[in-house]
Amino acid sequence: MLDHFDRPVLTLFGRRDENMGNDLIQSLMRDRVPGAVGQPHHSYEDAGHFVQEDKGEDVARRVNSFITANP
Repeated sequence: MLDHFDRPVLTLFGRRDENMGNDLIQSLMRDRVPGAVGQPHHSYEDAGHFVQEDKGEDVARRVNSFITANP
């Protein structure tokens, strides 16, 4: 279903997330979703599933930049 999603997509993953923090899931999202191509994705080495709680200020900065770059 997301294989055809062409709107901009940004992924911000916590590497300590036991469900979503592995490289396979991140690369699938980044490589298979057309809207993810060329976006400034990021992985936080010291964050868990709720990256907004662990890295709130940086997540907000990255999301704001993403929104500004993709009107």
